[in-house]
Amino acid sequence: MRRDGTWRAADAEARAGNQAAGLAAALRQLGRGSQPALVGRLGEITAPVLVVAGAGDPAGVGAAEAMAAGLPGATLAVLPGVGHAVVGEDPVALAEAVTAWWGAGPEPFTPEHMFD
Repeated sequence: MRRDGTWRAADAEARAGNQAAGLAAALRQLGRGSQPALVGRLGEITAPVLVVAGAGDPAGVGAAEAMAAGLPGATLAVLPGVGHAVVGEDPVALAEAVTAWWGAGPEPFTPEHMFD
C-alpha cells in the first residue's frame, strides 16, 4: 500500500527545511566517493542477502543491480511505484518483499555466519 500524498507532502516539507550547509556537510561525509569502496569485497559475504531498490530511482536500481551481482546468491527486489525512499513511500511493499524472500530461504542463518 503506497502512502498517500499526505505523507509525500510532509516528507517534502521536512526536506525543504534542510539547510544547504548541512546538506553539503552530509554529502562530504556520507556521499558517494567519501567512504571507502567496498564493492569488491561483496563476494566475501556468504549469508543470504536481499537487495531492495525503488523502480522510480534509476541510480538506486543501478547500484542495487551492481551490488546484487557481486553477492553470491543475492536476491534483487525492485519495487514498482516506489522511488528512493522505499521504507517511507511503501512500507507494505517492502515488508511483503522481505517476508517473501525470508520465507523462500534455504535455511535460517545467524549473524556470526555472515562472513566465512
